[in-house]
Amino acid sequence: MLPHVTPPQLGPITSFGVLAMLGAYFGLAAGSRHAEKLGLDPALVRRMAICCGVGGVLGAHYMDLFLYQPGWSERPDAVWRFVNPSAGISSYGGLIGGTLGFFVFAFWNRVKRLRYADAALVGVVVLLTFGRAGCASVHDHVGIASHSPFAVDFPAGNPSGVVGPHHDLGLDEFALCCLLLATTVILLRRPRRPGWIVGVVAIGYATPRFFLDFLRRDLTDPRYAGLTPAQWSCVATLAAAIALLVWIFRRREPPPAHYLEATPWRVHLRNLVRVHVVPAPSGSNATRRGISNWRPSAREETASSPRTLCTARPSRQSRLHIGEADETSGTRSRAWPPDERGRQIGTRRSVAREAHADVPAGDCAG
Repeated sequence: MLPHVTPPQLGPITSFGVLAMLGAYFGLAAGSRHAEKLGLDPALVRRMAICCGVGGVLGAHYMDLFLYQPGWSERPDAVWRFVNPSAGISSYGGLIGGTLGFFVFAFWNRVKRLRYADAALVGVVVLLTFGRAGCASVHDHVGIASHSPFAVDFPAGNPSGVVGPHHDLGLDEFALCCLLLATTVILLRRPRRPGWIVGVVAIGYATPRFFLDFLRRDLTDPRYAGLTPAQWSCVATLAAAIALLVWIFRRREPPPAHYLEATPWRVHLRNLVRVHVVPAPSGSNATRRGISNWRPSAREETASSPRTLCTARPSRQSRLHIGEADETSGTRSRAWPPDERGRQIGTRRSVAREAHADVPAGDCAG
């Protein structure tokens, strides 16, 4: 029998919140690194993470509100419960909402869905493991009474209101997620068919989760036709995972020949929290934080380049001589790209000089 351990709490900061944030941090790093090994676009991966994150938060809250809190609309704080995501969350609701967010991302971006789903799954498994560690730390999923050696002995006066040895479903599912995470790492040591790992992990999670929910109390987990909402979700997950695996094997798409070289873990973790300060020319207001691909504007590039400080636009005669159409000839003049204007002018001026054209002197900046 395991002892009941109460973690310290600092105001509104709980161990569950800390572990959930760490799960999001390490999950994003793990998913990004696997996406890099698959050769996926980093910008699209970040967009996918945002869509899945928003969908996961909304799904976790509203599934808990509508299915795990019967009669919530009759309470005085019903409006606050509806708009406040922290008023109750469901892990399976987060998985369903994150999946819907992924579908929205895939629909709008027209990407290879299964390859991006593989990267998303790696992050989800890491996030779920940390999240269940948080549930186990605060003991917010107390099950039925049991004398199992893995039961937790709840003392009198604890927030759950039970006394004696009971199943701690947060702890049980944390052990399940650790096993699932280790299995995922082992299976992904070599490339797999796109989407294969998604179906395998979905079956590996939904099957034991279905039976673990029989250990939950009716007081905290209402039943619908004899099953909890999570159990009905497990049935749907199993059906979808089997259909996905059948479709993958019928499609016969080969796996990648090999993984691409990925950035080390420490670099991924550092880049998620590092603030990049990109220097800009003096007198410019273009200093940006967190953006590493800043480029000077056309005016700044022209003004700061010593080769284009004293350049002047060629005259009409020189333009005609080097082959540029005249405005009065009825033909359209060729446009100059904004970011290459200075270089284009300097090049045409040198050509005009070689052709002995009359180029008027320009105003020199110094």
